Amino acid sequence: MPLVSRRDRGAATTIVTILLAGGVLLGMTALVVDVGRLYAEREDLQSGADAAAMAVALDCSRRNDPVRDAECRAAAGTTSAYANSNAADGVSSFRYVCGSDSRLPSCTGAGQGNLTDCLGQRPSNVSWAEVRTRTQLPGGSFILPPVFAQTLAGGYSGTSVEACARVGWGPPAGGFALTFSLCEYQAAVGAGDFVTGTPTAGDERVLHVHGHPAANPCHSGPSGANLPGGFGWVNHNSSCLTTITGSTYGSDPGNGTPNDCKDDLTALIDARRPVGIPIYDNVTGNGSNGVYTLRGFAAFVVTGYRLAGMSPRERDSWLTGGSSCNGNDDCVYGYFTNAIVEWTGSFGNSSSLGATVVKTIG
Repeated sequence: MPLVSRRDRGAATTIVTILLAGGVLLGMTALVVDVGRLYAEREDLQSGADAAAMAVALDCSRRNDPVRDAECRAAAGTTSAYANSNAADGVSSFRYVCGSDSRLPSCTGAGQGNLTDCLGQRPSNVSWAEVRTRTQLPGGSFILPPVFAQTLAGGYSGTSVEACARVGWGPPAGGFALTFSLCEYQAAVGAGDFVTGTPTAGDERVLHVHGHPAANPCHSGPSGANLPGGFGWVNHNSSCLTTITGSTYGSDPGNGTPNDCKDDLTALIDARRPVGIPIYDNVTGNGSNGVYTLRGFAAFVVTGYRLAGMSPRERDSWLTGGSSCNGNDDCVYGYFTNAIVEWTGSFGNSSSLGATVVKTIG
């Protein structure tokens, strides 16, 4: 192996000296370290803004809950707690929390008009809350100081990093593919008395999917009419979910419970969680040509059923321990509530009948 020429000795030292003298290495170090710190700080602040905006939206979306209503009005405290808990040093700050809800401060003039603003336009069809966080150090400063950049740029003392998050809430544009009439819905909730807290046996309602008893005031229409040849099921995907893009939706008459809805119905009962279901106020046509007119989505907790096509045909209610459907009627047992339901699609344009979706929108 040949020996290195003596004339090449010290060449690396010379190159490093030149690079240092010219500021190249310092510049690269500043780029890696200082810019990296800015990105890390932005990630902390964005996590805090996202979590805070979601928490405020969850509070403000539940108007029938006095505790959540108070939390909505005290949104600044919620924002501060989430901003701090998501910061690496345990300290962060927020410039503002605002929103379209009357209980939140107005967002007039809150934005910067630059890339640190929330993404997209503020929506006009749903309620929303917006949070902006910014740098704060344990000592109280709002400036993130540089490590190497000050060496290259005299007088540069650092910058304040900001992040923004917006979360909206409103009715879903879809839900479980079982529909009930406005008449039955109104009879179940009375004057808006949704079930809150732990339900009791007296809260359970029996909703007829098909074949109302003659004595039932919801036997005829338009807000309570049955669809001739229909069984209460509507067009849906393989997960028994229906998406409604306009004001109407079609029937899936079948002959009882659709095969691809059986397991999903059972899972809903086992989970004991609310699901959004469409409520109609008018119906036309018959059988597979039936068309329902959407009034809105309700939040419904299924407790049991008596349905054709299910095996077993009847499942006793987990709330009452019994069954409440007689003869050849097809019924679903459960109760309506005012709740946040799972829905990954877009917001809907219908009235809110208790079902609410909360999602990040900017």
